Amino acid sequence: MTAMGEARIEQMLRRLPPDVRETLSEDQTEAIRRAMSERWPEPRHPLDLRLSLPWPGGGIFIALVGGRERRSPARRRMERASRPLGTIGNVLFFIMLAILLALLMGGGMAIA
Repeated sequence: MTAMGEARIEQMLRRLPPDVRETLSEDQTEAIRRAMSERWPEPRHPLDLRLSLPWPGGGIFIALVGGRERRSPARRRMERASRPLGTIGNVLFFIMLAILLALLMGGGMAIA
């Protein structure tokens, strides 16, 4: 298992209420770790670009991930509902991207 997978498992165990976590035996904790590592294998995407950039007031994180669609229709519906495309952040990002592309093309939006 990768370090990222181990970190996810440890994060989940830390989120358990302390009174519950204290009652788990070492065997139970290890069984949870094994079950989670089998359930959530590390994703492998042909396109997996993740950047952390400095930004005033704190850094920003940008991720571009792509590949063959493997999610079920039910999961896609659930994710579409929980992560709508039309958020203010997404709209601002696409506007900035369009401006950047126009500048890179040498102001190619002018009518000849």
